[in-house]
Amino acid sequence: MRIKYSTPIKLDIGSGKNKKEGYTGIDILDRGQEIVWDVRYGIPVPDNSVEKIRTTHFVEHIEDKYLTKLISEIIRVCKNETEVFIACPHSDFKEAYFPCHLSLWNELKIKGICLDTFNLKTVGKNPGVLEIKEMSKNGIELNCTLIVKK
Repeated sequence: MRIKYSTPIKLDIGSGKNKKEGYTGIDILDRGQEIVWDVRYGIPVPDNSVEKIRTTHFVEHIEDKYLTKLISEIIRVCKNETEVFIACPHSDFKEAYFPCHLSLWNELKIKGICLDTFNLKTVGKNPGVLEIKEMSKNGIELNCTLIVKK
């Protein structure tokens, strides 16, 4: 485990060796990024400390059973109005079905995640919600920007 970051934090979740410049990378494997950690069990940064999140070709490697925890952690660590950008293979394309991809993603899944955050906030189990800012197919990818609302 290695955790090193400076504030304010822009977080690149599942950064691998292609961490975006200006972002703090987090990945389960040590590829030189700042945080070596398994995000299935939380995100090791303080509440309301993240001002931007991006994750490209990572979420499809997370099993659905871990998504509620991961999404709750994203909401916890983000400041109000934080943008969360997600890019992953769209379930309409064969690339989404590679054996290493443990979950499928499309527009309905994103809408369901946002509805679930609303439901969890309603019963006091989330500090905020995710709302869709924009979402589109771009080649084989599903690209979406979500906004954290607290």
